[in-house]
Amino acid sequence: MLLVLLAAGCAPRLKGPALPGAETSRSERARRLVCLAPNLTETVFALGLGDRIVAVTDNDHHPPQVESLPRVGGMQPDFERILALHPDLVLLDANLHGQEIRSRLEGLGLPVLVLKTRTLEDLQTTLPVLGQALGAEEQAEEALAAFQAGLQEVERAARTLPHAPRVFVEIWGEPLMTAGRASLVHELVERSGGQNVYGDLSETYPTISLEDLIRRDPEILLLTTLDPAELSRRAGWERLKAVQEGRVRKLEPDLVVRPTLRSLEGLRHLVHLFGELAR
Repeated sequence: MLLVLLAAGCAPRLKGPALPGAETSRSERARRLVCLAPNLTETVFALGLGDRIVAVTDNDHHPPQVESLPRVGGMQPDFERILALHPDLVLLDANLHGQEIRSRLEGLGLPVLVLKTRTLEDLQTTLPVLGQALGAEEQAEEALAAFQAGLQEVERAARTLPHAPRVFVEIWGEPLMTAGRASLVHELVERSGGQNVYGDLSETYPTISLEDLIRRDPEILLLTTLDPAELSRRAGWERLKAVQEGRVRKLEPDLVVRPTLRSLEGLRHLVHLFGELAR
């Protein structure tokens, strides 16, 4: 399964006016959660509420505590298993789950909260929503403040780079895919002081040709699935200056493709790499 798919009756009625970035159907603050998107699982754990999660997806692997939790499928969830767990809230990601899945869950009488988390701005908007839904407003407020302070720190560091390096991020090797300007990866590269060489493409994760990549000849190659040590032995890749000059690095995909509080770790890592490799 491509990295981009990893990477999302009743749901909490929030006190006060509804906040942007979420859609809900009824109910009280949740104690038994089923998370159907790995990024939402991470966020719940980051708020210190991981003990409320009773099931996750087949694609969850962070934090390590999720390994002991029941699994309820991948992009297509196992509705019977979810129902058997008696959750009082099912968390969905609007970028991964369509109306069909939400309607099916609600038709089973399950509470649903749909969160939009495609960008870092979305993440900052949804933190208070999730905090309200879980009765954890204070934790969400503290997490949001720390995240925003971290973003400011990254922006200051990015301004100290000698120049904005031209960067290619490999998202998938066969076929070759990269990050277009609609992706979180593009946002992270740009916020970290780099220039995404495929930022002119409107698709989220477009398929490209090696010939076009050679024509664009980025300064830095960041790989999420390919092995940097093998690139010089792959036909055509040796023509890239970044390969010739050793400006190729492996990148942990979850830090850049999933909008979570760990995105800040991804940003810091990118700024460090750009400072090390930009010439």
